[in-house]
Amino acid sequence: MSGLPPHRWIKTLGIASPYGAVIAGLVLFDNAWIAILLYHAILALCVCIVNRAMVSELTKGFSLPQSFLFGFAALLCGLVIYWFWPHAKTDTVDLSAVLHNYKLDGFAGGLFAAYSILVNPILEELFWRGCFNPSPRKPAFIDLAFAGYHGLALNLVLQPAYVIAVIILLIGVSWLFRHLKLANRGLAIPYIMHLAADISIIASIWMLSTN
Repeated sequence: MSGLPPHRWIKTLGIASPYGAVIAGLVLFDNAWIAILLYHAILALCVCIVNRAMVSELTKGFSLPQSFLFGFAALLCGLVIYWFWPHAKTDTVDLSAVLHNYKLDGFAGGLFAAYSILVNPILEELFWRGCFNPSPRKPAFIDLAFAGYHGLALNLVLQPAYVIAVIILLIGVSWLFRHLKLANRGLAIPYIMHLAADISIIASIWMLSTN
C-alpha cells in the first residue's frame, strides 16, 4: 500500500464515502443531515488533497447557448419525477412521513434544501468529474460509482425496476458530464446542469410532499 500513489487511496475514500454516508445517516441513524454532511466533508477533504486549485474549473468552459440548452434539459428532471412518482413509488411509502423520519420536514427541510442546492453540485462536480479523467469514449467505473449511491438511497422509496432505471440514466448523465468537461475544457456546463437538476428535483419533492 505504501508504494502506491497516495491520491489513489484518497480517491478510493471519496468513491466509498456516499455509500458509507447513506448507510450511516439513513439506515443507522434515520438522519439525512448525518449522511450529507459526512459525505460532503469527505469529498471536500479529497478535493483539497488531490488538487484544491481545481475549484477554478467550475468557471471554465462556460457557454451561454450550452447553458440554456443543457440547463433547460436538466430542469426537466423534476417534472419527470413528479409525473412518474405515483407509478414508481413503493406501495407503502408516504413521502411526507419519509421526510419527517429523516429530519427533512419543516424548517430543517428548507435548510437542507438550501444547503444541498448551494453545496452539493459544487463538491460532486469537483470530485466525480474533477478528480477523475477516464476516457470519455465509453462509460467508466466512476460513472457507475456515482450512479450507484443514488440507487442505494432511492431503494428506500422506489420500486426496484425504477431504481435500476435511475442508475442507468445517471450512468449516462455522468458520462455526458465528462464529455462536456472535455469538450469545453472546464466544469462550468456540468456544474450548471447539476445545479439546475438539483433545484428541479428538490422542487418536485416539495410539491409531492405537500399534495
